[in-house]
Amino acid sequence: MNILGLETLNRRRVIFDLILCYKHLHGLVEINNCNFVRIYQSSSTRGNGMKLYKEQCNIDARNQFFSNRIVDMWNSLPAAVVLSPSVAVLNEI
Repeated sequence: MNILGLETLNRRRVIFDLILCYKHLHGLVEINNCNFVRIYQSSSTRGNGMKLYKEQCNIDARNQFFSNRIVDMWNSLPAAVVLSPSVAVLNEI
């Protein structure tokens, strides 16, 4: 991949997952399921103010669903990225 200067498939998946999450939380895309991802309601969050709540699951396959695999990545983002007015900032991560 380094010869062609392309991103790895895993990195592209992460970037596109973060972009979809950003669009959903900022109201740029409409998803019918109202409980798709939930914002963690707490006044003492560190980092960004839009922390997501991660559902507990006993089945390993459930961890691979978008709504569970995106939570840790999203919660680790700085506030400047999460609250950015443009989705383009996610491509620079």
